[in-house]
Amino acid sequence: MTSDVLAVFPELPFFPMDAIPLEVLRDPARRRDVMRVAAVTGGITLPGELMRGPDVNEAGMMLDQVNQFRESPAGLIYRYSPWHNDANNPNRWPAGQAPGTDSIHYREELINVFEGLQMFHEWGGDVPVPAILIDYEEKYLRTKHINEPGGVEWNVSLLAMHKGIHAICKQTLYPNARVHVYGLGRSGAYLLEGSPGDGMSPHLYIPNDLDQALADIASWARKDAYAGCSVWVSMGAARTESGFEFGVQYDPRNDFEIAKAATLAGFTLIPHPHWLDPRMNGLWDHIEAFVRGMFAEGAGSW
Repeated sequence: MTSDVLAVFPELPFFPMDAIPLEVLRDPARRRDVMRVAAVTGGITLPGELMRGPDVNEAGMMLDQVNQFRESPAGLIYRYSPWHNDANNPNRWPAGQAPGTDSIHYREELINVFEGLQMFHEWGGDVPVPAILIDYEEKYLRTKHINEPGGVEWNVSLLAMHKGIHAICKQTLYPNARVHVYGLGRSGAYLLEGSPGDGMSPHLYIPNDLDQALADIASWARKDAYAGCSVWVSMGAARTESGFEFGVQYDPRNDFEIAKAATLAGFTLIPHPHWLDPRMNGLWDHIEAFVRGMFAEGAGSW
């Protein structure tokens, strides 16, 4: 099934999504699907560490067409994974090297983050940039316990690096873009107290455990610090003991209830992975349930 299921929905309030795979964006046969998803969600997210200028230009042209039919303009969204240990990323952090603001890898990555935003500015035309997604989940740059040898110094350097990246995002070309930092308020493995971001941004990768998911949403809704937070959610996939797995079996009703509860709590939802990611193949029933949940009002039910 294609994204035809989305044709029955009007536009949603803007919500960012994880980055679209570039092979999908670059495939002329998928152009209609990309534009339809953008028309519903309000944007196209590009992977900042991998994209090129023509990718930004192509996404911008698609959004220009989409915006002829949207009441509120769809925008480009910048997703960046600093120092990410991806074989396709030439700037990944080397194993065994400690973090430090005097490191050439730190300085180069600040330049890379800025150049990606500059690429949006030069190639994206007048398309707005409402959000920036930052994911620090790099296994070689995990936080350390303060009792570990060098733990305090390691964490101080790591926090300085996070602040440097955030400053680039907020003080250059798109100061009004909301910066969503993956895991802020949820995971202590990669972030520290004081790691900056525009509001909490916890992950909720347990759609197969509806009771726990709704309990987490209710808990965040009761805390002032989480007001208006963004929540990273998965559909047809879940975090298990083996890692993040696709093809996890559960009732699509769970996606409806999670989207409904989070929307009524005033949270922004960030689906992961992108709906057109090949790993999401065959999961349109989950996506449809999720979108219906976002439309459900107070007494709405499955």
